Amino acid sequence: MIRLRCVPQNYDWGRLGLESRVGQLLKSGGHAEAVDSSKPYAELWMGVHPNGLSVAAEDGISLEKLIKKDGALGDHEAGTLQFLFKVLSVRRALSIQTHPTKDQANQLHAMDPKNYPDANHKPEMAIAVTDFELLCGFRPNEQIYRNIRAYPELRHLLACECCHMEDLLNSIVKMREQALRKVTRI
Repeated sequence: MIRLRCVPQNYDWGRLGLESRVGQLLKSGGHAEAVDSSKPYAELWMGVHPNGLSVAAEDGISLEKLIKKDGALGDHEAGTLQFLFKVLSVRRALSIQTHPTKDQANQLHAMDPKNYPDANHKPEMAIAVTDFELLCGFRPNEQIYRNIRAYPELRHLLACECCHMEDLLNSIVKMREQALRKVTRI
């Protein structure tokens, strides 16, 4: 097992100092010598993302190099990690996020690597280790349909000018049902 030194992200929505689970992990795990009580510690990243590359605690070798050096560590991941493990410590509500598919991520990265430094898609899974409130779900199907009809900008963003709204709404419902079935099997 290789002990990693991981990277905090200090977004303003994070909990402050040692009130943050991220701050606590930084200190207890030896990822940082000190935790500033006035600074937000929103996320702790473990992975190969260029904005938060983890390194081996012992010698400072990047996780990316370790994976490439030992094929058994990342054979199914094509020599890298296709995910970014994060611990979040939230003080106030986060903005809504949307994530590209793998193909879209590749295209965005190729077109604009400054704003899209990672060519990977961003599938997410959350496990709460402290009390946490989460808003999840969609508006009622009828309201989604009305909004898509009422706002051409939405139709353009959804690229559904050529598809039937009923098909789109049925797809949303089906995805929601499939996700619920998967969660209840765990």
